Amino acid sequence: MRGVRARETRTVSPLTAVAMVAWLPVLLVGLWAYAPFASRGMVTCAFRLVSGAPCPACGMTRALGELLHGRIAASLYYHPLSIATLAGLVAAWLYGIVASRRPVNPITSRFVLVVLTPLACVFLFVWGARMVL
Repeated sequence: MRGVRARETRTVSPLTAVAMVAWLPVLLVGLWAYAPFASRGMVTCAFRLVSGAPCPACGMTRALGELLHGRIAASLYYHPLSIATLAGLVAAWLYGIVASRRPVNPITSRFVLVVLTPLACVFLFVWGARMVL
């Protein structure tokens, strides 16, 4: 047919498909297991170790660990954007699952401008507010 383009098919290697599906469960299990050790106060942020100041994501590891243990108040204490970050990780994971099964549109510059740039601004705003308070 004229004007209709065939969809490009792309094959994903089995190892890539497993990685696309398994990264989030592995990450969440690691965070869940790390949570008891994180509360001991060890600093693992390279930015903080070098500069002495917290980075925009400082506390996120502890926050996600607490969130996975069901301690929402503690999670929000460590980082107020922990729930939104977990939601973003789940959305990226679902996108990876879909991408491993069928062709999907790549991330466009419009997505970056409309979604990722405002998210980065929110992180920077929260970082600034946490530095002042």
